[in-house]
Amino acid sequence: MGGRKSYSIKKIIRKDPSVRAKKASLTKALKNENVEGITRSLVNLVSDHRDIVKIFSYSGKLSNRILKEIKPEEVKTIKQILPNVKRVWSSLKREQKLDSNKVIDDAVVYAVAKFLREKRE
Repeated sequence: MGGRKSYSIKKIIRKDPSVRAKKASLTKALKNENVEGITRSLVNLVSDHRDIVKIFSYSGKLSNRILKEIKPEEVKTIKQILPNVKRVWSSLKREQKLDSNKVIDDAVVYAVAKFLREKRE
């Protein structure tokens, strides 16, 4: 089993003191496989952190745009599709003047590339 490592919650939300309890709640829910607890914890994290909200929003925008340009059947590997996804993301950011940083950019690009690969399957 291979693939790219996901970004950690810590890297996305940085060092916010209010996050410790929310992160602990999410970790506990994940360990207990408690779907309701996971959902509740994620909503609490997302509602307080704009970067996570931006990642979700931008991933949706990029997915819509990329599906117009690339058919999922054409995607063989993430590595193959990554340059195209980055190019389209760069264009979309410029056109819509989207606010982002390196972490947001990487998370959005890799999420959409993975989405394309999984949509093919």
